[in-house]
Formats: sequence, structure tokens, C-alpha cells
Amino acid sequence: MPEKQDAWLETLGVRFESSDEDSSAADVAGVTSDNASDSAPDAAADVADDATGVAGQIARADIVGAPGGSTLVVDDPIGVLPLLSASPAGSAGRAFNVVVASTAKDGLLVAASVSGTLIGTVKISQPSGVTTLQNVQITALSASGAGSNITMTLESIPPRKSGLATLIMDDPIGELPLISASPVGSGGREFNVVVASSAKDPLIFAASTFGKSVGTVKISLPGVVFTLRNVLISSLNISGAGAPIAMTLNSSSPAEVSAE
Repeated sequence: MPEKQDAWLETLGVRFESSDEDSSAADVAGVTSDNASDSAPDAAADVADDATGVAGQIARADIVGAPGGSTLVVDDPIGVLPLLSASPAGSAGRAFNVVVASTAKDGLLVAASVSGTLIGTVKISQPSGVTTLQNVQITALSASGAGSNITMTLESIPPRKSGLATLIMDDPIGELPLISASPVGSGGREFNVVVASSAKDPLIFAASTFGKSVGTVKISLPGVVFTLRNVLISSLNISGAGAPIAMTLNSSSPAEVSAE
């Protein structure tokens, strides 16, 4: 794997114990050919022309494309991937379900998905046209095993206005205007937050009173997002009707941190 890919993965806490840089990119991608003397372009053409071939196999890591020329183009260090299928997820046009063939870039995709790191601009290039998504996050990823196709959900995250902070809980509470947030202790499981009063106040009071989990909570601050799972409101204080609400949120696991 190139040095800049290794460096990018290391910033996410992912390290490769060993690598075989002498292996060809075709070996990494798991591509076979009936004629070992074929050139890379010829091998790729054979796969594309063979109706019984595995869709999306590639002869070189830098020559990619599923039958029909479909590709998924991601900002570096991921780059160009062979696209097998793509379809909108929902009606907003911000999310797409895609399937790509396995390549040497699988580790980068998995790392970005696990860490929640944005992968930048993504172009879904198909014979029918090109769809461009900005500020993309891999919100779901699955594969049946090593070398198998990778299924992902890609979501274009709307940029937030500078300085705007929000507290986002699972429905029915939803998004709340965040006034302040600070961690309690060093465990990363507990946060003190203050939110402005809103029409959702009764739902917050009920969750606190009955000890009901509010699910996943995202503390979204300029430049960083803290994600808490299986959250309980362990304490709540308010000085009067319409006043800001001070809460302590307890998560079942340490907060996950990602860039805004």
C-alpha cells in the first residue's frame, strides 16, 4: 500500500502488521486471467467482454471499471473503484446504496466507515450519467468475506454553519439547539450539556423521569462531533418555563469522536 495511504490509516488508528509490496495489484485485487501473458488492458477487456465473468474484476489497481465503464471516484487516497451497482437511498438525493468490487483499497474503505471519517467528494459515474456527492460519509458497510464485493451506503452530510452547535437525539426528540457541552471525568461516557428550551421539552422531561433511553445522541460542535450510544438522561435541571435545560447524559460506551 502506498505510503500516503498508510499515513492516512495511521491517523485513524489502523495499522497493517505486514504487507507484500512485491505482489502485483492484480494479485491484491484477486484477479485471474486465462492467459498470463496478456497485457493489463487486454485482460481488463477480456473480463468486460466475457458475459460470464465476474462483474467489476480488474487487471490493475489503476485500471478500474465494471462492465459498461461504471466507476466510483473518491477523493485521495481511495481513488477510483469499479462500481457494480448504485441506487438512491430515500428521496432526498443525499444518500446512495452502492456495490463495488474488492480491490487493494478495501482497508481504506473499512477504516473510513469504522471511524466515521468523511471521504470527501464522490462521483458515481455510470453510462447514464455522473452523480456527484459532496462531504460524503460511509454510514454503512458490509462484505461477506475477504475478496468479496463491498456494499456501502454513502451519505452527503450537509455542512453546518460556522459556530452552530446542536444536540441530536433519536426520534421523537430530534435536533435541539445546544448552548454548551463538556465531558464529565476522563471515561468519555458522561457529558454535561445545556440546550435551549423548545417544543421538545416535555419529551426530555419524560425520558429523564422514567429513565428511558434516548438512543444515540450526537453532540455536534464546530469541527467535531461526539457520538454517544444508548444514552440515559441521569440528571436534569431547569430554572423555569422557557429557561435553558441542563442535563447530564450517560452513554453505555465511550464517546466516538469524528470530524465535522
